[in-house]
Amino acid sequence: MASPPLHETFVKHGPLVMSTSADVRWTRADYAAGKFGKIAG
Repeated sequence: MASPPLHETFVKHGPLVMSTSADVRWTRADYAAGKFGKIAG
């Protein structure tokens, strides 16, 4: 499968890929606060 390039900027931090560095910061803060839930085990 192929598609035309999106030509959008992105920010990568570990496994996270977001549109801006602010999005990465907010996502990391939410993760640290436990807002992602837990995996049943």
